[in-house]
Amino acid sequence: MTSGADRLRPPWSSLPSALRSRVVGAIGGRFVTDTPAHGGFSAGYAGTVHTTSGRAFVKAMPAAAHADSLALYRREAAVLIHGDLRADNILLADDRARFIDWPYAVRGAAWFDLPSLLPSVEAGGGPSCEVAWTVFEEFGAPQPDEHLPLIAGIASYFWFAQAQPEPLGVPGLRAFQRAQAVPALRWLSSLL
Repeated sequence: MTSGADRLRPPWSSLPSALRSRVVGAIGGRFVTDTPAHGGFSAGYAGTVHTTSGRAFVKAMPAAAHADSLALYRREAAVLIHGDLRADNILLADDRARFIDWPYAVRGAAWFDLPSLLPSVEAGGGPSCEVAWTVFEEFGAPQPDEHLPLIAGIASYFWFAQAQPEPLGVPGLRAFQRAQAVPALRWLSSLL
């Protein structure tokens, strides 16, 4: 395993056979293969399971696994706000984007996820937050200064979080947060 968001997750074969059977049964057909998802910080399996009848993105872990991760998995739901949207929580396949990892999902304003996404895009080598925002403005996003309190909160969160001790079992998280804090703080300063 590597550290941070680029680390490998546990393999499909690490899940109990009864759980694997239930997943395959829910998809239908017979198991063919799985395509593991790389990245993220939760301790369980994540990947696309392919069967003779179809495929599905799956996140799972044994019940005896890390209690916090298991609780987050159980809370995941597809609602309006992702709450932790980052570049590594988006799967791009078949000309589609799918948001994954929904443990912080809540109902709220539709614009919330955009300011929290852009620092990770810039930190990953993509366009600056300012340039990326203009792309979304073409599709109706409001001016970023209308979200100054949210952008300030996101920048402050990343700066605070990156300075905390590394949590057990999640190597590289603080460096990942630091990498997002830098563009978030620069973006905030450009708006002030």
